[in-house]
Amino acid sequence: MVNLKALAAQFAKWKSRTDSDTVKAMIDLYMTDASVRGNNPGWTDFLGHAEMINAKLKPSTEEDEWTRLARLEEEEYG
Repeated sequence: MVNLKALAAQFAKWKSRTDSDTVKAMIDLYMTDASVRGNNPGWTDFLGHAEMINAKLKPSTEEDEWTRLARLEEEEYG
């Protein structure tokens, strides 16, 4: 069972903030990557994990602390 009204409202909100391709990619990732799914019914599970799904689509470009320290050491000492 799916609450189409709630799901459609969420999609409309996302589409106002991002492009349709991103929303489609989120759906594709949810359907193909079991690590982003939980035990709830599909539509509520998808909405509940949307932030994590989107984060997997856009890997962090921030460097972690060890990488930053290594870079600073390399810059300073060569």
